[in-house]
Amino acid sequence: MDSYRTEEEQVEAIKKFFKEYGTKVLVAVVVAAGAFFGIKSYQHNERSDREAASTYYNRMVEIVPAQGAVSDEDQPVFDAAYAALLKDFSDTTYASYAAFFKARMDVTDGNLDEAEKTLRWVVEQQVNDELVGLANLRLAKVLAANEKAEDALALVKQPQGGFASSYAETEGDILVQLGKNEEALTAYEKAEALRDGRESMTSRLLTMKIDSLKEGQQDKLHAFGASSEEAEADKNAE
Repeated sequence: MDSYRTEEEQVEAIKKFFKEYGTKVLVAVVVAAGAFFGIKSYQHNERSDREAASTYYNRMVEIVPAQGAVSDEDQPVFDAAYAALLKDFSDTTYASYAAFFKARMDVTDGNLDEAEKTLRWVVEQQVNDELVGLANLRLAKVLAANEKAEDALALVKQPQGGFASSYAETEGDILVQLGKNEEALTAYEKAEALRDGRESMTSRLLTMKIDSLKEGQQDKLHAFGASSEEAEADKNAE
């Protein structure tokens, strides 16, 4: 009988608990479940966005031949993929790398104003520090090539995104363009000191720039090439 009474009391206690706190418990469960499924839904949507952005980006890259010119037949496909990335996936790295890709093609075609506009768009998106740093570095080169050397010089005075050596080297290139060879040599030597020590074609090119200035043969310099840091950043998009 005592056992029965104990069970009966337990049942009554449970009934009383739910009568007093049942609504609050239910609300808490609903809120917790909503948060859980909300996070799952967000993660799913974020993954879907990345996959869609990747598809558009790869579509752009695949239809561009080695010589860099899109055929008349493929141009609408290229333009549609690029427009979709900028419109619907502007906060992804794929959109920024697509803009880099487009800017490089514009430079090849001599459309420096369009390349400048595209690179400024990347800076405005502020996706991450590395992309902003890379965009400003390439923007400086485009400005210098478009007879805006002073504007370009102002950009490279403030290195961003882990490209300190490349910024210093580009500063040297711009100073050579402005005829300030002594300052250019200082910038090149700074760039060399900031390198991580790895040998590459671009590091050897930097050494050639330094030697050429020291020997008074600045006419042999080939400015505004891609640095090893830029090349490494481009690999991250693949």
